Amino acid sequence: MGMLNTWLFNIRSIIADPSWQRLLFSGWISYGGILGALSYALLFPKIKEYDSGKTLDIVALVLPLFEGVYRIGCLLNGCCYGKVTTGYGGVFLPDVLGQWAMRYPTQILYTVLGFGLFFMLWLTRKNIRFEGELVVRYLVLYGVGRLSIDGLRGDLMNLGWLNLHQVLDMGLIIIGLSIWYVVAHKMTKR
Repeated sequence: MGMLNTWLFNIRSIIADPSWQRLLFSGWISYGGILGALSYALLFPKIKEYDSGKTLDIVALVLPLFEGVYRIGCLLNGCCYGKVTTGYGGVFLPDVLGQWAMRYPTQILYTVLGFGLFFMLWLTRKNIRFEGELVVRYLVLYGVGRLSIDGLRGDLMNLGWLNLHQVLDMGLIIIGLSIWYVVAHKMTKR
């Protein structure tokens, strides 16, 4: 699922360089990994008659840790690079083509988001009101963090004043808040 997302989101660079290496090693989009992991955590317990909420919470703990490690690879690879900047916060980094410039350090920010979110979820994992609350926290907080960082990216397709990833980030936030609303509504009816 991650590779399909990669091909969809990086279509311009794949058209520019349609080699098999580019198709195979063009990166793995994290949205596909998130969707795949959450789908597995939702469906597998249904087959085995386990509680999906508990499984989703476990996956919600693992996903940000995965994101933190994954983004170190982005920094080393030069992908997911930030826009060129002359302002505060720029770091001398390459883009995917090896062109060095002062850029927003998006890969570093993603790494901090991943590890920070993992530690926050880990420290609050025992203070939940319902099974699946950690996945709700993950979706909302990850979506908000990504929404902020994705605005600094230099390699994304713009859709007006937002880019495609920011639209997906808002989707994660809406899904998380919708789940929270439904569960909170059910809890108040009890």
